[in-house]
Amino acid sequence: MANQRDQVQDALLRDLEAARYTADRAFRQYDVANPENRLARVGEIEARIAKYQMATPQPNPMSTSQIAALAGNLRAVWTAPSADARLKKRIVRTLIHEVVADLDDAASEIVLGIQRVGGVHTKQRLPKRRRG
Repeated sequence: MANQRDQVQDALLRDLEAARYTADRAFRQYDVANPENRLARVGEIEARIAKYQMATPQPNPMSTSQIAALAGNLRAVWTAPSADARLKKRIVRTLIHEVVADLDDAASEIVLGIQRVGGVHTKQRLPKRRRG
């Protein structure tokens, strides 16, 4: 009988220890997620963003006439040694609204319908790859 009482008491003590651990853990989690701590974290990130923006030079916006001059000589911009793949992708994304591909099996061609920004549509025909 005393042995059974000791086992029950040991089980209760373990339950008490587990409950205290759970309560302590919940308190620590609340402390971490406390609104004041979250606001402090927001403030830290905002300060990092401001520091980054101050250290990073901002590009000068181009005037409409400068953009028109570049657009008039797109081939030179595209083939310039300083024009990397990222710049070319940005140019394409700026100028092209949508591309639709279709197959012309009779002519063995791929037909690309290109819609530019501003509504101009063009078609481009490319030969299909031959298998084998």
